[in-house]
Amino acid sequence: MRGMAVIFALAALGFTGLAAAQSSQDEQILKQGAGGGTETAPPAVEEDEISSTYSSIGVQKVHAKFDNVKDAINLDIVAYGFRIPTVPWLGVELNIGFTFLPGQIDTNGSGSGSAGTCFPGTMLPPGCIPPSPGNTASSSTDFSATNIGASVVLRSPGTFFVMGKYGYRYLNTSLDELRNDRSGTQYAGGVGYRWNKKGSYVEFGYTKIADKIDALGFSLSYTYGRR
Repeated sequence: MRGMAVIFALAALGFTGLAAAQSSQDEQILKQGAGGGTETAPPAVEEDEISSTYSSIGVQKVHAKFDNVKDAINLDIVAYGFRIPTVPWLGVELNIGFTFLPGQIDTNGSGSGSAGTCFPGTMLPPGCIPPSPGNTASSSTDFSATNIGASVVLRSPGTFFVMGKYGYRYLNTSLDELRNDRSGTQYAGGVGYRWNKKGSYVEFGYTKIADKIDALGFSLSYTYGRR
Protein backbone atom coordinates (compact mmCIF):
# COMPACT_ATOMS: atom_id res chain seq x y z
CA MET A 1 0.00 0.00 0.00
CA ARG A 2 2.83 2.38 0.82
CA GLY A 3 4.43 1.63 -2.59
CA MET A 4 1.15 2.39 -4.41
CA ALA A 5 0.85 5.68 -2.53
CA VAL A 6 4.36 6.67 -3.60
CA ILE A 7 3.55 5.83 -7.25
CA PHE A 8 0.33 7.90 -7.16
CA ALA A 9 2.21 10.81 -5.55
CA LEU A 10 4.89 10.75 -8.26
CA ALA A 11 2.24 10.58 -11.01
CA ALA A 12 0.40 13.55 -9.50
CA LEU A 13 3.62 15.55 -9.35
CA GLY A 14 4.41 14.70 -12.99
CA PHE A 15 0.92 15.68 -14.16
CA THR A 16 1.17 18.98 -12.28
CA GLY A 17 4.53 19.72 -13.93
CA LEU A 18 3.17 18.97 -17.42
CA ALA A 19 0.18 21.22 -16.80
CA ALA A 20 2.41 24.05 -15.62
CA ALA A 21 4.68 23.67 -18.67
CA GLN A 22 1.70 23.71 -21.03
CA SER A 23 0.28 26.80 -19.32
CA SER A 24 3.63 28.57 -19.64
CA GLN A 25 3.79 27.69 -23.34
CA ASP A 26 0.26 29.00 -23.95
CA GLU A 27 1.09 32.31 -22.24
CA GLN A 28 4.18 32.69 -24.43
CA ILE A 29 2.14 32.14 -27.61
CA LEU A 30 -0.42 34.73 -26.50
CA LYS A 31 2.31 37.25 -25.75
CA GLN A 32 3.88 36.70 -29.18
CA GLY A 33 0.52 37.22 -30.86
CA ALA A 34 -0.16 40.43 -28.94
CA GLY A 35 3.37 41.78 -29.41
CA GLY A 36 3.59 41.17 -33.17
CA GLY A 37 5.65 37.96 -33.11
CA THR A 38 6.19 35.65 -36.02
CA GLU A 39 2.50 35.11 -36.70
CA THR A 40 1.17 36.69 -39.92
CA ALA A 41 -1.14 39.68 -39.34
CA PRO A 42 -4.58 39.55 -40.97
CA PRO A 43 -4.77 41.40 -44.31
CA ALA A 44 -5.85 45.01 -44.15
CA VAL A 45 -9.35 45.79 -45.30
CA GLU A 46 -9.30 47.64 -48.61
CA GLU A 47 -11.06 50.97 -48.86
CA ASP A 48 -14.17 51.28 -50.97
CA GLU A 49 -13.27 51.36 -54.64
CA ILE A 50 -15.73 54.04 -55.71
CA SER A 51 -17.30 56.98 -53.92
CA SER A 52 -21.02 57.61 -54.13
CA THR A 53 -20.77 61.41 -53.94
CA TYR A 54 -18.72 63.76 -56.09
CA SER A 55 -18.54 67.22 -57.63
CA SER A 56 -16.92 68.64 -60.74
CA ILE A 57 -15.82 71.92 -62.25
CA GLY A 58 -15.30 72.66 -65.93
CA VAL A 59 -15.18 75.20 -68.73
CA GLN A 60 -17.58 75.34 -71.69
CA LYS A 61 -17.59 77.19 -74.99
CA VAL A 62 -21.24 78.16 -75.38
CA HIS A 63 -22.53 78.72 -78.90
CA ALA A 64 -25.72 80.62 -79.80
CA LYS A 65 -26.98 79.82 -83.30
CA PHE A 66 -27.26 83.41 -84.49
CA ASP A 67 -25.10 84.90 -87.23
CA ASN A 68 -24.13 87.99 -85.26
CA VAL A 69 -23.36 86.39 -81.87
CA LYS A 70 -19.91 85.17 -80.88
CA ASP A 71 -19.34 82.31 -78.44
CA ALA A 72 -19.29 82.86 -74.69
CA ILE A 73 -17.11 81.06 -72.15
CA ASN A 74 -18.95 79.54 -69.20
CA LEU A 75 -17.94 77.96 -65.93
CA ASP A 76 -19.86 74.68 -65.53
CA ILE A 77 -20.16 73.17 -62.04
CA VAL A 78 -21.71 69.93 -60.81
CA ALA A 79 -22.59 71.11 -57.33
CA TYR A 80 -23.67 67.64 -56.24
CA GLY A 81 -23.41 64.27 -57.92
CA PHE A 82 -24.63 60.97 -56.50
CA ARG A 83 -23.88 57.48 -57.83
CA ILE A 84 -26.35 54.70 -56.99
CA PRO A 85 -24.33 52.45 -54.60
CA THR A 86 -25.58 49.18 -56.10
CA VAL A 87 -25.38 50.50 -59.68
CA PRO A 88 -22.38 52.89 -59.70
CA TRP A 89 -22.61 53.62 -63.45
CA LEU A 90 -25.99 55.33 -62.86
CA GLY A 91 -26.41 58.59 -60.98
CA VAL A 92 -28.01 62.00 -60.68
CA GLU A 93 -26.42 65.46 -60.88
CA LEU A 94 -27.32 69.02 -59.94
CA ASN A 95 -25.39 71.56 -61.99
CA ILE A 96 -25.07 75.28 -62.58
CA GLY A 97 -23.37 77.10 -65.44
CA PHE A 98 -22.72 80.82 -65.82
CA THR A 99 -20.77 83.09 -68.17
CA PHE A 100 -17.50 84.71 -67.14
CA LEU A 101 -16.38 85.77 -70.66
CA PRO A 102 -19.38 87.07 -72.67
CA GLY A 103 -19.61 86.75 -76.44
CA GLN A 104 -19.76 89.93 -78.49
CA ILE A 105 -22.90 90.81 -80.44
CA ASP A 106 -22.66 92.67 -83.75
CA THR A 107 -25.37 95.28 -83.37
CA ASN A 108 -24.99 96.28 -87.06
CA GLY A 109 -26.50 92.94 -87.97
CA SER A 110 -23.61 91.68 -90.11
CA GLY A 111 -23.16 87.95 -90.35
CA SER A 112 -20.20 86.10 -88.95
CA GLY A 113 -18.96 85.34 -92.46
CA SER A 114 -18.96 88.94 -93.69
CA ALA A 115 -15.76 90.57 -94.89
CA GLY A 116 -17.30 94.05 -94.77
CA THR A 117 -20.11 96.00 -93.14
CA CYS A 118 -23.57 95.28 -94.51
CA PHE A 119 -26.06 98.13 -94.60
CA PRO A 120 -29.63 97.09 -95.44
CA GLY A 121 -31.11 98.97 -98.39
CA THR A 122 -27.74 99.95 -99.87
CA MET A 123 -25.33 98.39 -102.30
CA LEU A 124 -23.35 95.63 -100.58
CA PRO A 125 -19.57 96.09 -100.56
CA PRO A 126 -17.39 93.34 -102.06
CA GLY A 127 -17.20 90.25 -99.84
CA CYS A 128 -20.19 91.21 -97.71
CA ILE A 129 -22.42 88.26 -96.81
CA PRO A 130 -25.63 89.54 -95.24
CA PRO A 131 -27.20 87.40 -92.51
CA SER A 132 -30.19 85.23 -93.26
CA PRO A 133 -33.49 86.95 -92.42
CA GLY A 134 -34.59 86.09 -88.92
CA ASN A 135 -31.20 84.63 -87.89
CA THR A 136 -29.82 87.60 -85.98
CA ALA A 137 -30.12 88.35 -82.29
CA SER A 138 -30.51 91.60 -80.40
CA SER A 139 -29.38 92.45 -76.91
CA SER A 140 -28.41 95.53 -74.93
CA THR A 141 -25.35 93.65 -73.61
CA ASP A 142 -22.97 90.96 -74.85
CA PHE A 143 -24.13 87.35 -75.00
CA SER A 144 -24.26 85.56 -71.64
CA ALA A 145 -26.21 82.59 -70.32
CA THR A 146 -26.89 81.06 -66.92
CA ASN A 147 -28.47 77.63 -66.57
CA ILE A 148 -29.42 75.47 -63.59
CA GLY A 149 -30.30 71.82 -64.14
CA ALA A 150 -30.92 68.37 -62.72
CA SER A 151 -30.04 65.32 -64.81
CA VAL A 152 -29.87 61.55 -64.81
CA VAL A 153 -26.37 60.50 -65.91
CA LEU A 154 -24.88 57.25 -67.20
CA ARG A 155 -21.13 56.61 -67.21
CA SER A 156 -19.87 53.23 -68.37
CA PRO A 157 -17.49 51.24 -66.09
CA GLY A 158 -13.75 51.16 -66.69
CA THR A 159 -10.80 53.52 -66.87
CA PHE A 160 -12.00 54.99 -70.17
CA PHE A 161 -15.74 55.57 -70.35
CA VAL A 162 -18.60 57.10 -72.31
CA MET A 163 -21.15 59.45 -70.75
CA GLY A 164 -24.76 60.34 -71.42
CA LYS A 165 -27.06 62.80 -69.61
CA TYR A 166 -30.69 63.79 -69.84
CA GLY A 167 -32.55 66.20 -67.59
CA TYR A 168 -34.40 69.43 -66.92
CA ARG A 169 -32.90 72.93 -66.92
CA TYR A 170 -33.78 76.57 -66.31
CA LEU A 171 -32.08 79.04 -68.67
CA ASN A 172 -31.57 82.78 -68.40
CA THR A 173 -29.86 84.52 -71.32
CA SER A 174 -29.19 88.07 -72.46
CA LEU A 175 -30.59 87.37 -75.95
CA ASP A 176 -34.05 88.85 -76.43
CA GLU A 177 -34.99 86.12 -78.90
CA LEU A 178 -34.66 83.45 -76.21
CA ARG A 179 -36.55 85.15 -73.41
CA ASN A 180 -39.42 82.68 -73.78
CA ASP A 181 -37.15 79.62 -73.67
CA ARG A 182 -36.56 79.68 -69.93
CA SER A 183 -37.32 76.07 -69.01
CA GLY A 184 -37.04 72.78 -70.85
CA THR A 185 -34.94 69.65 -71.32
CA GLN A 186 -31.22 69.31 -71.95
CA TYR A 187 -29.02 66.39 -72.88
CA ALA A 188 -25.30 65.68 -73.18
CA GLY A 189 -22.82 63.08 -74.39
CA GLY A 190 -19.08 62.64 -74.07
CA VAL A 191 -16.04 60.55 -73.19
CA GLY A 192 -13.76 60.52 -70.17
CA TYR A 193 -10.90 58.99 -68.22
CA ARG A 194 -10.87 57.87 -64.56
CA TRP A 195 -7.51 58.15 -62.81
CA ASN A 196 -8.29 56.54 -59.43
CA LYS A 197 -10.46 53.82 -57.90
CA LYS A 198 -12.73 56.31 -56.16
CA GLY A 199 -14.12 57.41 -59.52
CA SER A 200 -12.49 60.83 -60.07
CA TYR A 201 -12.38 61.68 -63.76
CA VAL A 202 -11.65 64.16 -66.53
CA GLU A 203 -14.38 64.42 -69.14
CA PHE A 204 -14.96 66.00 -72.57
CA GLY A 205 -18.53 66.49 -73.70
CA TYR A 206 -21.18 68.15 -75.84
CA THR A 207 -24.31 69.63 -74.23
CA LYS A 208 -27.53 70.64 -75.97
CA ILE A 209 -28.85 73.33 -73.62
CA ALA A 210 -31.65 74.74 -75.79
CA ASP A 211 -32.82 74.69 -79.37
CA LYS A 212 -30.45 77.53 -80.30
CA ILE A 213 -27.77 77.08 -77.61
CA ASP A 214 -25.24 74.27 -77.27
CA ALA A 215 -21.81 73.90 -75.69
CA LEU A 216 -18.50 72.04 -75.90
CA GLY A 217 -16.32 71.69 -72.84
CA PHE A 218 -14.28 69.64 -70.40
CA SER A 219 -14.59 69.08 -66.66
CA LEU A 220 -12.59 67.67 -63.76
CA SER A 221 -14.29 65.81 -60.91
CA TYR A 222 -13.35 65.11 -57.31
CA THR A 223 -14.89 62.89 -54.65
CA TYR A 224 -15.60 63.89 -51.07
CA GLY A 225 -17.24 60.88 -49.47
CA ARG A 226 -17.07 57.14 -49.08
CA ARG A 227 -19.46 54.58 -50.37
